[in-house]
Amino acid sequence: MKLYQWILMTALVAAPSLSMARGGHHKHWKEMMSQLDLSEEQRTKIKDIRQSSRDEHKETRKTLKETRRSFEELLGSDAAESEIRKAHETLQGLKAKMAEKRFENMMAIRAILTPEQRKKFHELRPKKGRHHRNHDNDDD
Repeated sequence: MKLYQWILMTALVAAPSLSMARGGHHKHWKEMMSQLDLSEEQRTKIKDIRQSSRDEHKETRKTLKETRRSFEELLGSDAAESEIRKAHETLQGLKAKMAEKRFENMMAIRAILTPEQRKKFHELRPKKGRHHRNHDNDDD
């Protein structure tokens, strides 16, 4: 039973990264943006926000990946509970940092949109559970 739990846990942690590797998020984002009828100025501003976020968080994503790998190794080892809990706390802190940046990006993009575009943007955004990725990867 422990092997099954380990495999399941590993799959749940890795699955979000795999979905992004296939480019699903990027394709959805492009389709969503095309449906908003953005002006050229809006497109440029949104592109700048997204690029800035990618640049700022490239290192954070790398650290998150390394931390997740270390955490998984600790779970399968004879490490002390306190060491595992500390690694988990670090992992959660990095995830929170990424989530906060995604939120700030969403708010910055929202500020660029007209009220009609905001409504449409909200309707088109993937909802948790339907497409949601555990955005250890960017949602920006």
